[in-house]
Amino acid sequence: MNPPVKDKLFSVEEANMLLPEIRTILDEFKDRKKMFFELKEEIIELTEVVDSEEYRSEELSKKERIMRATSNEIENLFEEIADLGCVVKDIDNGLVDFISIFKGRKVFLCWKQGEDKVSWYHDMQTGFTGRKKISDPVEFKNILE
Repeated sequence: MNPPVKDKLFSVEEANMLLPEIRTILDEFKDRKKMFFELKEEIIELTEVVDSEEYRSEELSKKERIMRATSNEIENLFEEIADLGCVVKDIDNGLVDFISIFKGRKVFLCWKQGEDKVSWYHDMQTGFTGRKKISDPVEFKNILE
């Protein structure tokens, strides 16, 4: 998995422009994750039930190949978000941060899946629980002045 684009800075407007793409990626992630765990259960069941060794081996191999491919797809989705310059804090809950500049210091613009737009921020050292409401989006810059 690649780290986020180093020091990519966002204005609130730029972060909001990425949300449709991020929403799509997160939805795909949830679909792939569900598929992965369904395949895992099927593989467990196949290894426990021995009807015909030949059938079991073929079916098991097929499921294992699909599961590996699904795992690779999940990793690629992480990389897609990182390549956008975002920081994934919790992919299961759709928590994504964007580095920005507020009053001369780096902060995270904070967005959670289900929210309409980026409306929160927090200091680099605090997490989701330290979120503060953005009162003036123009105060958040994509350059260090």
